[in-house]
Amino acid sequence: MTSLRPLTPAAPGAARVVNVTVVYEDAAARDWARETCEEMFTVAGVKEVQSTWWRLDGLSEPAVLAGAVSKAIRADVIVVAIRTTEGFPLPFYVWVGTWLPHRLKGKGELVALIATPRPRSFQRNRAGEYLSAVAQRAGMHLLLKERNLALEAPEFSEEESREGHPAAMPAPNGSIKALDRDSLPGWRMAA
Repeated sequence: MTSLRPLTPAAPGAARVVNVTVVYEDAAARDWARETCEEMFTVAGVKEVQSTWWRLDGLSEPAVLAGAVSKAIRADVIVVAIRTTEGFPLPFYVWVGTWLPHRLKGKGELVALIATPRPRSFQRNRAGEYLSAVAQRAGMHLLLKERNLALEAPEFSEEESREGHPAAMPAPNGSIKALDRDSLPGWRMAA
């Protein structure tokens, strides 16, 4: 398969909002997720994006977890931006285990942004394997991108340290159409 399913409105001329849920580990991963979302939606010509951003360690708070689950159930695109290849903290597994059974099968995209601690060798990427299994179970397309963020130290803004809950992301302009993964260098389409 060479492209994502089209993100098209149901009726011609009808405005369609693309709902995006982003879970990120730290400031560097958040910035990478923001760049990636802007790149994806610019290429796709997406007109309206409604996004919620959730800090990974915030998922241990019940109210934050509930909000993140609710948004993931309805999201057209779920982005996970992390700095590990080995696994996730327990609240992440709780989050996935809570929204996964309630999503419509075969709907949406899962974007996995995995920052490797060093250039990839022959080591396994358990986080990528887990996210691949989640996408398969949900019937979602998986886009996986790895990047070496080892030299980029995690930074936390004062607001993030206090809050750890969603923040808004400005939406790019354009019309909604298919996203061609071939126009996204460095991406690989997972099964």
